[in-house]
Amino acid sequence: MSRLVILAVLVMVPVGVGAQVSIDQAAPTVTVRVYRTSLGPSEFRAASALAGRVLEAAGIGVSWVQCWPGAQGQGSLSADCQRPLTRSDVIVHVIPASDANSASHQESLGFAMIDVQAGAGTVASVYTDRVAMLAREAGVGGVDLLAWAMAHEIGHLLLGTSQHAVRGLMRERWSHVEVQQHLLRDWSFSVAEGQTMRNALRSRGMAQAARLAPRAIAN
Repeated sequence: MSRLVILAVLVMVPVGVGAQVSIDQAAPTVTVRVYRTSLGPSEFRAASALAGRVLEAAGIGVSWVQCWPGAQGQGSLSADCQRPLTRSDVIVHVIPASDANSASHQESLGFAMIDVQAGAGTVASVYTDRVAMLAREAGVGGVDLLAWAMAHEIGHLLLGTSQHAVRGLMRERWSHVEVQQHLLRDWSFSVAEGQTMRNALRSRGMAQAARLAPRAIAN
């Protein structure tokens, strides 16, 4: 049976309260595999580090796995890139807009594929050329925008929804003014979003453990 998959699209618009949460349990961790990127090593390190801090402020630990050819000077993919995906793994492509979704959504900075029946997602893309264009138009550096877009799409995958928030990092439209002002509340997850993502990651982990647990066989 096929499942309905929805694309969650982040849109930029050329027009002129988040807070770090206190977690009473060990933060669940999402593993982000990046198989394709057009970024140079230093730019990727800077963007992924900031995206990680945004997620960590919401109580989500992040483990980045660089899986593109030549990553970190490796001649072949690491073992972490070749093992089967677990339920706590997601894939994020950080690439120029060249796929079917970008063609049909000319203003989108990225997208996440959401399985609405499962209430989760695994694959997302961030469009580096469109992020760079918005940064140029707003007169700001591109690394912060890349990081926010990466965290936004990972947020969709963990929240398991294509819906957007009214305010904060998960809002649909980012204006030049908001980008220029660089206010923390505009680039943070809400407390409720953080709780939802943590619960989702813990549920994914429990489902994975249950699937792998040995079962008694009745003779």
